[in-house]
Amino acid sequence: MRPAAGKRFPPRRSACLLLITLAALTGCTRQTTGTESPSGLTIMVNAAPGGVNSQIAEWLAQELPAISRELGIPVTFLPAGINDGDYKARIALDIKAGRGADVIALDQFWVPEFADAGFIMPLDRFVAEWPDREKFYEPLRRMGSYKGRLYQIIWNADLRMVFYNRDLLAAAGVALPFQPKNWDDLIAAGRKIKAALPGVIPLQINAGTVMDEATTMQGFYMVFRGAGGKLYDEDRRCWIVRGEPLRRTMEFYRTIYQVERLADPDLQVAPKAREKSFGLFSRGRRSGSARRST
Repeated sequence: MRPAAGKRFPPRRSACLLLITLAALTGCTRQTTGTESPSGLTIMVNAAPGGVNSQIAEWLAQELPAISRELGIPVTFLPAGINDGDYKARIALDIKAGRGADVIALDQFWVPEFADAGFIMPLDRFVAEWPDREKFYEPLRRMGSYKGRLYQIIWNADLRMVFYNRDLLAAAGVALPFQPKNWDDLIAAGRKIKAALPGVIPLQINAGTVMDEATTMQGFYMVFRGAGGKLYDEDRRCWIVRGEPLRRTMEFYRTIYQVERLADPDLQVAPKAREKSFGLFSRGRRSGSARRST
Protein backbone atom coordinates (compact mmCIF):
# COMPACT_ATOMS: atom_id res chain seq x y z
CA MET A 1 0.00 0.00 0.00
CA ARG A 2 2.54 2.50 -1.15
CA PRO A 3 1.22 5.05 -3.65
CA ALA A 4 3.65 6.53 -6.13
CA ALA A 5 4.82 10.10 -5.78
CA GLY A 6 2.52 12.61 -7.44
CA LYS A 7 -0.59 10.55 -6.81
CA ARG A 8 -3.90 12.28 -7.47
CA PHE A 9 -6.32 12.18 -4.56
CA PRO A 10 -10.12 12.37 -4.60
CA PRO A 11 -11.63 15.87 -4.80
CA ARG A 12 -12.68 17.18 -1.39
CA ARG A 13 -16.36 17.17 -2.37
CA SER A 14 -16.23 13.48 -3.29
CA ALA A 15 -14.41 12.59 -0.08
CA CYS A 16 -16.83 14.69 1.95
CA LEU A 17 -19.90 13.01 0.47
CA LEU A 18 -18.47 9.59 1.17
CA LEU A 19 -17.64 10.53 4.75
CA ILE A 20 -21.22 11.69 5.26
CA THR A 21 -22.40 8.16 4.49
CA LEU A 22 -19.70 6.72 6.73
CA ALA A 23 -20.69 9.10 9.49
CA ALA A 24 -24.18 7.67 9.23
CA LEU A 25 -22.70 4.19 9.42
CA THR A 26 -20.72 5.12 12.50
CA GLY A 27 -23.82 6.58 14.12
CA CYS A 28 -25.77 3.40 13.50
CA THR A 29 -23.08 1.15 14.87
CA ARG A 30 -22.36 3.21 17.98
CA GLN A 31 -25.86 4.19 19.02
CA THR A 32 -28.58 1.83 20.14
CA THR A 33 -31.28 3.67 18.19
CA GLY A 34 -29.29 4.80 15.17
CA THR A 35 -30.98 8.22 15.36
CA GLU A 36 -28.30 10.25 17.11
CA SER A 37 -25.67 12.12 15.14
CA PRO A 38 -22.11 10.80 15.43
CA SER A 39 -19.79 12.94 17.53
CA GLY A 40 -16.92 12.57 15.08
CA LEU A 41 -15.01 10.31 12.75
CA THR A 42 -11.52 8.87 12.94
CA ILE A 43 -9.56 7.82 9.87
CA MET A 44 -6.58 5.48 10.07
CA VAL A 45 -4.11 5.30 7.18
CA ASN A 46 -0.62 3.87 7.05
CA ALA A 47 0.90 7.28 6.45
CA ALA A 48 2.88 9.78 8.48
CA PRO A 49 4.22 13.29 7.79
CA GLY A 50 7.78 13.02 6.55
CA GLY A 51 7.64 9.22 6.61
CA VAL A 52 5.72 6.39 4.97
CA ASN A 53 3.21 7.63 2.38
CA SER A 54 3.88 11.22 3.45
CA GLN A 55 1.92 12.59 0.47
CA ILE A 56 -1.26 10.99 1.84
CA ALA A 57 -0.64 12.45 5.29
CA GLU A 58 -0.07 15.88 3.75
CA TRP A 59 -3.27 15.66 1.71
CA LEU A 60 -5.29 14.69 4.78
CA ALA A 61 -3.77 17.49 6.85
CA GLN A 62 -4.72 19.95 4.13
CA GLU A 63 -8.25 18.73 3.42
CA LEU A 64 -9.64 17.41 6.71
CA PRO A 65 -10.22 20.81 8.38
CA ALA A 66 -12.49 21.87 5.52
CA ILE A 67 -14.19 18.47 5.43
CA SER A 68 -14.82 18.68 9.18
CA ARG A 69 -16.45 22.10 8.75
CA GLU A 70 -18.65 20.85 5.91
CA LEU A 71 -19.73 17.78 7.87
CA GLY A 72 -20.21 19.68 11.10
CA ILE A 73 -18.29 17.03 13.04
CA PRO A 74 -14.57 16.61 13.75
CA VAL A 75 -12.75 14.24 11.41
CA THR A 76 -9.45 13.10 12.90
CA PHE A 77 -6.56 11.43 11.09
CA LEU A 78 -4.74 8.68 13.00
CA PRO A 79 -1.28 8.27 11.41
CA ALA A 80 0.71 5.04 11.44
CA GLY A 81 3.85 5.15 9.27
CA ILE A 82 4.98 1.54 9.84
CA ASN A 83 5.59 -1.49 7.63
CA ASP A 84 2.53 -3.16 6.15
CA GLY A 85 2.69 -6.28 8.32
CA ASP A 86 2.81 -4.26 11.55
CA TYR A 87 0.07 -1.96 10.27
CA LYS A 88 -2.23 -4.90 9.59
CA ALA A 89 -1.57 -6.33 13.06
CA ARG A 90 -2.20 -2.95 14.68
CA ILE A 91 -5.57 -2.62 12.96
CA ALA A 92 -6.67 -6.07 14.11
CA LEU A 93 -5.53 -5.48 17.69
CA ASP A 94 -7.22 -2.06 17.84
CA ILE A 95 -10.52 -3.48 16.60
CA LYS A 96 -10.37 -6.40 19.05
CA ALA A 97 -9.72 -3.93 21.87
CA GLY A 98 -12.70 -1.79 20.82
CA ARG A 99 -10.66 1.25 19.86
CA GLY A 100 -10.40 0.82 16.09
CA ALA A 101 -10.82 3.80 13.78
CA ASP A 102 -14.15 4.40 12.03
CA VAL A 103 -12.62 4.50 8.55
CA ILE A 104 -9.56 2.36 7.85
CA ALA A 105 -7.34 2.14 4.79
CA LEU A 106 -6.81 -1.56 4.08
CA ASP A 107 -4.93 -3.37 1.37
CA GLN A 108 -7.53 -4.92 -0.89
CA PHE A 109 -6.34 -8.48 -0.35
CA TRP A 110 -6.81 -8.13 3.42
CA VAL A 111 -10.55 -7.60 3.02
CA PRO A 112 -11.66 -11.28 3.06
CA GLU A 113 -10.04 -12.14 6.38
CA PHE A 114 -11.17 -8.89 8.02
CA ALA A 115 -14.71 -9.43 6.73
CA ASP A 116 -14.81 -13.07 7.86
CA ALA A 117 -13.59 -12.00 11.31
CA GLY A 118 -16.40 -9.44 11.55
CA PHE A 119 -13.92 -6.57 11.81
CA ILE A 120 -15.40 -4.54 8.94
CA MET A 121 -18.98 -3.87 7.88
CA PRO A 122 -20.55 -4.05 4.40
CA LEU A 123 -21.03 -0.62 2.86
CA ASP A 124 -23.64 -1.43 0.22
CA ARG A 125 -26.64 0.46 1.61
CA PHE A 126 -24.53 3.50 2.49
CA VAL A 127 -22.61 3.75 -0.77
CA ALA A 128 -25.84 3.28 -2.73
CA GLU A 129 -26.76 6.84 -1.68
CA TRP A 130 -23.32 8.26 -2.53
CA PRO A 131 -23.63 10.51 -5.63
CA ASP A 132 -20.07 9.87 -6.84
CA ARG A 133 -20.40 6.10 -6.77
CA GLU A 134 -20.86 5.86 -10.54
CA LYS A 135 -17.59 7.71 -11.16
CA PHE A 136 -15.73 4.56 -10.12
CA TYR A 137 -15.11 1.92 -12.78
CA GLU A 138 -17.12 -1.24 -12.27
CA PRO A 139 -14.00 -3.48 -12.02
CA LEU A 140 -12.76 -1.29 -9.16
CA ARG A 141 -16.11 -1.57 -7.42
CA ARG A 142 -15.93 -5.34 -7.73
CA MET A 143 -12.41 -5.35 -6.29
CA GLY A 144 -13.76 -3.92 -3.06
CA SER A 145 -16.41 -6.64 -2.78
CA TYR A 146 -16.29 -10.00 -1.04
CA LYS A 147 -18.94 -12.72 -1.17
CA GLY A 148 -21.24 -10.38 -3.07
CA ARG A 149 -21.05 -7.49 -0.59
CA LEU A 150 -19.10 -4.24 -0.80
CA TYR A 151 -16.58 -3.72 2.00
CA GLN A 152 -14.12 -1.28 0.50
CA ILE A 153 -13.95 1.77 -1.75
CA ILE A 154 -10.97 1.32 -4.07
CA TRP A 155 -9.68 4.85 -4.59
CA ASN A 156 -6.72 3.96 -6.77
CA ALA A 157 -5.25 1.12 -8.78
CA ASP A 158 -1.86 0.66 -10.37
CA LEU A 159 -0.12 -0.98 -13.27
CA ARG A 160 2.72 -3.47 -13.14
CA MET A 161 5.56 -2.28 -15.32
CA VAL A 162 9.17 -3.08 -16.18
CA PHE A 163 11.49 -0.12 -15.61
CA TYR A 164 14.98 -0.10 -17.08
CA ASN A 165 18.06 2.10 -17.33
CA ARG A 166 18.49 2.91 -21.03
CA ASP A 167 22.17 3.76 -20.72
CA LEU A 168 23.03 0.46 -19.07
CA LEU A 169 21.02 -1.62 -21.52
CA ALA A 170 22.58 0.19 -24.48
CA ALA A 171 26.07 -0.35 -23.06
CA ALA A 172 25.31 -4.07 -22.73
CA GLY A 173 24.09 -4.34 -26.32
CA VAL A 174 20.39 -4.77 -25.51
CA ALA A 175 18.22 -3.33 -28.29
CA LEU A 176 16.18 -0.24 -27.39
CA PRO A 177 13.40 0.36 -26.78
CA PHE A 178 13.43 -2.76 -24.65
CA GLN A 179 10.10 -4.54 -25.12
CA PRO A 180 10.24 -7.99 -23.51
CA LYS A 181 7.40 -10.27 -24.50
CA ASN A 182 7.96 -12.83 -21.76
CA TRP A 183 10.13 -13.67 -18.77
CA ASP A 184 12.66 -15.43 -20.99
CA ASP A 185 13.35 -12.09 -22.71
CA LEU A 186 14.11 -10.55 -19.31
CA ILE A 187 16.51 -13.35 -18.46
CA ALA A 188 18.24 -13.03 -21.83
CA ALA A 189 18.75 -9.30 -21.30
CA GLY A 190 20.00 -9.97 -17.78
CA ARG A 191 22.62 -12.35 -19.13
CA LYS A 192 23.92 -9.72 -21.55
CA ILE A 193 24.14 -7.12 -18.79
CA LYS A 194 25.93 -9.47 -16.42
CA ALA A 195 28.51 -10.35 -19.07
CA ALA A 196 29.11 -6.78 -20.23
CA LEU A 197 28.83 -4.78 -17.00
CA PRO A 198 30.49 -6.35 -13.96
CA GLY A 199 29.26 -4.77 -10.74
CA VAL A 200 25.79 -3.99 -12.13
CA ILE A 201 22.80 -5.98 -10.84
CA PRO A 202 20.88 -6.95 -13.99
CA LEU A 203 17.45 -7.65 -12.47
CA GLN A 204 15.35 -6.85 -9.43
CA ILE A 205 12.25 -8.95 -8.85
CA ASN A 206 11.03 -8.48 -5.28
CA ALA A 207 11.65 -11.47 -3.02
CA GLY A 208 12.08 -12.19 0.67
CA THR A 209 9.94 -11.59 3.75
CA VAL A 210 11.43 -8.14 4.42
CA MET A 211 9.41 -6.72 1.53
CA ASP A 212 6.06 -8.06 2.75
CA GLU A 213 3.40 -7.28 0.13
CA ALA A 214 6.01 -6.16 -2.42
CA THR A 215 7.22 -9.75 -2.64
CA THR A 216 3.80 -11.34 -3.06
CA MET A 217 1.98 -8.75 -5.17
CA GLN A 218 4.80 -6.95 -7.01
CA GLY A 219 7.11 -9.91 -7.46
CA PHE A 220 5.71 -13.42 -7.23
CA TYR A 221 2.21 -12.67 -8.50
CA MET A 222 3.43 -10.84 -11.60
CA VAL A 223 5.69 -13.74 -12.56
CA PHE A 224 2.94 -16.23 -11.74
CA ARG A 225 0.35 -14.43 -13.87
CA GLY A 226 2.90 -14.09 -16.67
CA ALA A 227 3.21 -17.87 -16.60
CA GLY A 228 -0.56 -18.16 -17.03
CA GLY A 229 -1.29 -18.98 -13.41
CA LYS A 230 -4.40 -18.40 -11.30
CA LEU A 231 -4.62 -18.70 -7.54
CA TYR A 232 -8.33 -19.46 -7.32
CA ASP A 233 -10.70 -21.59 -9.39
CA GLU A 234 -13.96 -19.63 -9.48
CA ASP A 235 -15.96 -22.53 -10.91
CA ARG A 236 -14.80 -25.14 -8.40
CA ARG A 237 -14.48 -22.56 -5.60
CA CYS A 238 -11.11 -23.79 -4.45
CA TRP A 239 -7.50 -22.61 -4.23
CA ILE A 240 -5.00 -23.84 -6.80
CA VAL A 241 -1.93 -25.00 -4.91
CA ARG A 242 -0.01 -26.86 -7.60
CA GLY A 243 0.43 -26.84 -11.35
CA GLU A 244 2.77 -25.93 -14.20
CA PRO A 245 2.48 -22.11 -13.79
CA LEU A 246 3.55 -22.34 -10.15
CA ARG A 247 6.46 -24.63 -11.05
CA ARG A 248 7.59 -22.22 -13.78
CA THR A 249 7.38 -19.29 -11.36
CA MET A 250 9.56 -21.04 -8.81
CA GLU A 251 12.00 -21.97 -11.57
CA PHE A 252 12.21 -18.32 -12.65
CA TYR A 253 13.17 -17.22 -9.13
CA ARG A 254 15.63 -20.09 -8.84
CA THR A 255 17.24 -19.11 -12.15
CA ILE A 256 17.77 -15.43 -11.41
CA TYR A 257 18.66 -15.71 -7.72
CA GLN A 258 20.48 -19.03 -7.38
CA VAL A 259 21.57 -20.57 -10.67
CA GLU A 260 22.67 -17.55 -12.72
CA ARG A 261 22.80 -14.82 -10.04
CA LEU A 262 21.17 -12.25 -12.31
CA ALA A 263 19.61 -10.68 -9.22
CA ASP A 264 21.05 -10.03 -5.76
CA PRO A 265 19.67 -12.44 -3.10
CA ASP A 266 21.42 -10.61 -0.26
CA LEU A 267 19.60 -7.38 -1.11
CA GLN A 268 16.22 -9.11 -0.71
CA VAL A 269 16.79 -9.83 2.99
CA ALA A 270 18.55 -6.57 3.88
CA PRO A 271 16.84 -3.98 6.11
CA LYS A 272 14.93 -1.44 3.98
CA ALA A 273 15.50 -3.64 0.95
CA ARG A 274 13.05 -1.81 -1.33
CA GLU A 275 14.50 1.61 -0.54
CA LYS A 276 18.01 0.29 -1.18
CA SER A 277 16.94 -1.24 -4.50
CA PHE A 278 15.50 2.11 -5.62
CA GLY A 279 18.74 3.83 -4.64
CA LEU A 280 20.82 1.35 -6.64
CA PHE A 281 18.62 1.89 -9.68
CA SER A 282 18.91 5.69 -9.48
CA ARG A 283 22.71 5.46 -9.20
CA GLY A 284 23.05 3.17 -12.20
CA ARG A 285 24.04 0.12 -10.16
CA ARG A 286 20.94 -1.79 -11.14
CA SER A 287 19.69 -2.04 -14.71
CA GLY A 288 16.03 -2.90 -14.40
CA SER A 289 13.14 -3.95 -12.22
CA ALA A 290 9.54 -5.05 -12.32
CA ARG A 291 7.46 -2.82 -10.08
CA ARG A 292 4.20 -0.92 -9.94
CA SER A 293 3.33 2.49 -11.28
CA THR A 294 0.15 4.43 -10.68
